[in-house]
Order: sequence, then C-alpha cells, then structure tokens
Amino acid sequence: MKKSIMVLGALATLSAAGVAMAGGTSFGQVSFGTTVTSGTLVGARNASDSTQFIQCNTYAYDSGNEYGSCYAKNSTGSSRQCFAANAEQLAVMRSISSSAYIAFTIAADGSTCEQVSISNGSNRAQY
Repeated sequence: MKKSIMVLGALATLSAAGVAMAGGTSFGQVSFGTTVTSGTLVGARNASDSTQFIQCNTYAYDSGNEYGSCYAKNSTGSSRQCFAANAEQLAVMRSISSSAYIAFTIAADGSTCEQVSISNGSNRAQY
C-alpha cells in the first residue's frame, strides 16, 4: 500500500509539474510544492535567472559510511535540502543523468529525505 501511495505521489508530481511525455521535451525549472521539491537539470541550467539549481550528491568515506543529499534553489533564492543514508535512496541518487528530472520530499524532522525520485528519459533534453 505504501509503495502504491508513493507511485501515485510521483505520478501526481509529474502531472503537477507539467512534464511533457510521449515525444515532448521537459524543461521543468525548480519548483517548491507543499511537500515536493522538483525540477530538471536542463530546466535549472537553462533558466533565465542564474539562481536556480537542483542536484543530488553521494559521498562515501574510508570508514565505510555513505550518505547522500539533495539540494535545490528556486528562482527567488529559497532553498531546500535533505540528507539520506538509506541504501535504496543512495542508489536512486546515483542514477541521475545530465538531463534528469529530480523530485524529493523532506521528512517531518526537516532534514531527512523521505522520498527521492529520479526520472531519466528521452523527453529530458540534453544540452
């Protein structure tokens, strides 16, 4: 049931962001919804302002510890960030391509990534 809700949430996010599918090209700029932060790398890179960006990073240490973070800044300069040490979320973060659509939600604690979604597809123009 929880996975169904997550899938529905991801689909709703894609729909709400106006992402074009089936032959279209998506240039989604960084957007902050009530719970979801989203955008495409291409949209942020090609935005008319020089403020926007969205990214996820992973880090591994010689101690064997590993963690990741997603960070975004919208056109007004507001930012959101979350951190993860969950192996599944780290794997998703590592799957980002140069034209990816990224969406993440922050847990109630204000810093943990509750969900990280990456969409790599032919409709994500590469420049």
